[in-house]
Amino acid sequence: MANKPTSGENIENLSEEEIEQLAEIERQYELERGSQGPESILVRGALLQCSCGTHCRRLNLPESNGVYVNGDTRYPKVHEKNCKVGDSYNISYYGVCKSNTPPNEAEDICLEPYVWPDGTKSSPEKVEGKRCMPQILGKWLDTISDEKIVDLDDNKEYQGLTTSSFLVCKCGGIIVVRESGQNYNGE
Repeated sequence: MANKPTSGENIENLSEEEIEQLAEIERQYELERGSQGPESILVRGALLQCSCGTHCRRLNLPESNGVYVNGDTRYPKVHEKNCKVGDSYNISYYGVCKSNTPPNEAEDICLEPYVWPDGTKSSPEKVEGKRCMPQILGKWLDTISDEKIVDLDDNKEYQGLTTSSFLVCKCGGIIVVRESGQNYNGE
């Protein structure tokens, strides 16, 4: 499978229908999320989960933006535009897509159940269906307005992310944070 990078589309490039879909999903997510514990800054290695996917994946940051949690180079911070899709970029695939509208061009796959960091399996059996192909609408939402990170590619400032930040997939999934990545050691 080709690993061509794609990124969250600028809101200006979205159709009216996609903008309405994004706004409705954001409203629903805000209602469902309710009150969480204290927010943590997101870093490379944060554990992400899509509401329509069967597997969690780690947030990748191929090249650090040069800003770290407490100056520790093991934990580079990420920002709102770090949402390029592809195994060599920020966002990988989330196993099998369980959306009502999976991508038509997705291949059929069969995967072992996801194993959570504590060793438990997400399901007792293998999962089958269409391979997840994230199609990010916009960029990360629910960002930190007072946390600015300069992107090395375009030299512009972008807002940082916390465990409350999330992405929306065109297929209807909401990609949420399960762990900030600040305790992730790369295993």
